[in-house]
Amino acid sequence: MSIKSLGDTAFRKWNTDGVPASGAHPPDKDDILAFVAALGSQETVVNALAVDVPALQTTVSTLESAQASGHVGFATYSAMVAAVGSYTSGQIADCYDPDPAKNGVYIHGGGASWGSRVDLLPTAAAANFETAYRELTPNSTAGQVVLLRTTQIDWIIRTPITGNGKPGEYTEWWIRDFTTVAGAGGRMLALYSITSNENGVIRVLSNGAIHGSVFEYAQFAGLMTDAPTAPNWNFYGNGHGNITYTGLSIAMDGGSNIRDMAIGSHVQGSSLVIAQSFDILLPKDGTTVIGSINQGHTFTSAGLNVAHVHTISAGGTGNVNSYSAMLPITGMNKAKFGSASAIDINLYDGSQSASQGQQSTIQAWHTDRTDLILEMILPGGNPGTPDGWTKDTTSDTFAINQTNGYTKLYVNSRSGSTAVAAAATASYSTNYRLRK
Repeated sequence: MSIKSLGDTAFRKWNTDGVPASGAHPPDKDDILAFVAALGSQETVVNALAVDVPALQTTVSTLESAQASGHVGFATYSAMVAAVGSYTSGQIADCYDPDPAKNGVYIHGGGASWGSRVDLLPTAAAANFETAYRELTPNSTAGQVVLLRTTQIDWIIRTPITGNGKPGEYTEWWIRDFTTVAGAGGRMLALYSITSNENGVIRVLSNGAIHGSVFEYAQFAGLMTDAPTAPNWNFYGNGHGNITYTGLSIAMDGGSNIRDMAIGSHVQGSSLVIAQSFDILLPKDGTTVIGSINQGHTFTSAGLNVAHVHTISAGGTGNVNSYSAMLPITGMNKAKFGSASAIDINLYDGSQSASQGQQSTIQAWHTDRTDLILEMILPGGNPGTPDGWTKDTTSDTFAINQTNGYTKLYVNSRSGSTAVAAAATASYSTNYRLRK
């Protein structure tokens, strides 16, 4: 009998169910015990759901977000294996095979091998993470920043929604190790997606992974003796190649380097810093080192700060048409640059907004949730030193409505067609936050 049938039998009103003339039915202890035993048999299932549902949510989100730069997807494991020769070492594949033992994330091992499946988040660890973050409040002494490593290449950082955000409402920042970016070498961690989570209601605000983008910066560089056009000149920077990895540190509250933390583990504190360093390569030959980059992602209760310092060691190099910050937008349809009028975005028509002026705050939102605003803020009031706004001769801040389903909001550090000698040191800083 079903649990409902047992309950109906034990607690029926009449001796013969539905027949008042049969007299009132006093509950029988044996019937009640049978009902309680049936309920108890489902306790394990209920408890398992409480653990598995958050884990499933995390795993699905991880897989759905995996269409990043250089990533490919396959409906079956056999299709992935058959196509292995078309891809290169380090490329990432997302396999959605019906067999749970085969589906998951794979990294190309070179030659005719996809390598081993990347471990996904252990169920118990996901539940522990969800529990830890749900317990946070705006006055939490445990720390308002939580870092979870979900796979070999993925991390999620949670911080509170600022402004009028309430307990249980937070921003999720998705970080991935984009080892497949051409010329990056080693490791390159980059922010590629932002979601809001309001007590379990999730909204994707920015998902560059679907369209092959990260929250990037780029300098168009080359030798001043060459015309500032490709191939002798080209971009270097986060997500653009012409850089090689030299170091990575992940630390919470100034503690030890936890970059190799176990998959499924999490840490909690007040300030998380992801510090990376790269050598800059001359785009003309892709091998000559012309300088270095020190890059930091700092997460606090106020949101995220991205800072990058470029040191040029080779003489005779220059820059043109470079930008210090970019925000890819998928879940918004309006943007406002400082005091300028709001514009429509995500038009998917390839159009570019005219320069929106020298603005230090850029906001994006959707018209169905005007109280949920994603902001990109220049804390110094300009892109950074030594450029400021002085070398933006044609376009300062603007939007590009790309035809592949999302829009990028840009902050230029240099623009125009005239090359400018590269400064020995250039520093840029941008804040990102989600507020209500």
